[in-house]
Amino acid sequence: MKKNPYVHEPQTEHLVMIVCNTTTVRVDPLKIRIADFNKRDFSIRTFNVKSIQLDKERSVVSIGSFRDFTAAYDYVQALVQTDYVFGGMEKSEYSVYPVSIKNYPVFYQNKDIEEYKQFYDNLIHK
Repeated sequence: MKKNPYVHEPQTEHLVMIVCNTTTVRVDPLKIRIADFNKRDFSIRTFNVKSIQLDKERSVVSIGSFRDFTAAYDYVQALVQTDYVFGGMEKSEYSVYPVSIKNYPVFYQNKDIEEYKQFYDNLIHK
């Protein structure tokens, strides 16, 4: 079995990444809804919201940065509970995860969402 390339460093800086299917999800409107959500629910913070093409069919929208894993995880929980940001989108069309600054380039290079999901699920269910 292949060793997972990700390292859990909960005290390091994190981003939140949304991996979405660009054949069905329009990235620019998604980024606008995220910015609106941030203004409404996290008005005392300023976040960078950026997107990058992962491959032909997927993009990554990154939101950050967060001081540690817990802050990023709490943001993910708030984000996925709002219908405003993901309303009208099928859950199968996007994935939302906290990712450390060190793990983000590893994910971008590997482009394997299942591998990252397995790493993340193991963290949450320990």
